[in-house]
Amino acid sequence: MEYEALLRLDKRLKAILDDARKFNGLHSILLADENGLSISHSGKVEGAGIAAIAPELIRVGEKATSLGSYGSMSCVIVMLENSHLMIIKTITIHKKRYVLAMDAPLAPKGLAQMLKQLKEDISKAMKVDKKEAIEE
Repeated sequence: MEYEALLRLDKRLKAILDDARKFNGLHSILLADENGLSISHSGKVEGAGIAAIAPELIRVGEKATSLGSYGSMSCVIVMLENSHLMIIKTITIHKKRYVLAMDAPLAPKGLAQMLKQLKEDISKAMKVDKKEAIEE
């Protein structure tokens, strides 16, 4: 039963990331734990992709948050060789740290609002999953 609940959560998270990626014109988006291990992702991941480099970028981001001020929001934006932007944002959901890593052709309009909405949607999906696990 716990396995089924995890599958449902995985599908919900994938759908949330798919919608955010398509709506905001992102190449890919990754939700990782605080160590950079992939929880869910959406989009084309070339080669090892962002899942492979996310842990290192997260470690760099923790030490270089001053590089990533975007309005009043703290995030790290890294320009990659192929003219893609890597946007990395740490979010806290249910007292646990997670990381969103996004590969985009340029900074999406309304980035702060997009990240806020993503955090809310992911939080709701995880909260529903906890309730279902308790009921089973």
